[in-house]
Amino acid sequence: TTYSETREKNIGAVLRRISAAAPGLPVYEAWTSSMILRALRKRGESVDDVPAAMARMEADGITDVRVLPTHLLYGDEFDKMNAAAGRFSSVVTAVPLLSCDEDLRTVLQAVAAGVETAPDEALVLMGHGTPHFCNTVYAAMDYHAKATGLSHVFVGTVEAFPDLDTLIAAVRRAG
Repeated sequence: TTYSETREKNIGAVLRRISAAAPGLPVYEAWTSSMILRALRKRGESVDDVPAAMARMEADGITDVRVLPTHLLYGDEFDKMNAAAGRFSSVVTAVPLLSCDEDLRTVLQAVAAGVETAPDEALVLMGHGTPHFCNTVYAAMDYHAKATGLSHVFVGTVEAFPDLDTLIAAVRRAG
C-alpha cells in the first residue's frame, strides 16, 4: 500500500465499490499503520489516520459510522482503529477478511485456484506477521490448507511464526 499504483488497484478499488454501492453517502478513508502513514506523508501524499478521519466526520456532522476495514486479520491495527471510534452515536465495524475458519478455507481455495503450480511446485503464502495473539491465524491457515487437500500450499510470516526457516523446513519435508 505504500506504492501508489498498487494502492489504487486495491484500496482505490474498494473505495470506488463502496461509493457505487452507496451513492450520495460520504466515504472517508483512514490509515492505521504508522509505518504506511509515515511513508505516504514523506512523499507528500495527504492521508488521514483514524483520529483525523474521525475528527473530519464529526466536523461534517456524521453521527452514525459504518467501517469496512481492509485488515486481513484482527490485530494491533484493528484494535487501535476500534479504540478511536468511541465518539459517535453508533459505530458498526465489519470483521477482517480472515475472521473464521470458513474464511480461511475460502481464501485458500480462491488463491490456490488462481495460481497455477506444477506438481513439483509449492505455493507459498507470506503474511507480515504480528506479535498480537491473532498471529495464530497464519498457522491455522497452513493447517486448513493441508486439511482441505492443498498439500502444496504453505503459509508463513515475515516477522513472526511460522517464520521463513520454519516454512522452508516444512516445504522440504513435504518435498
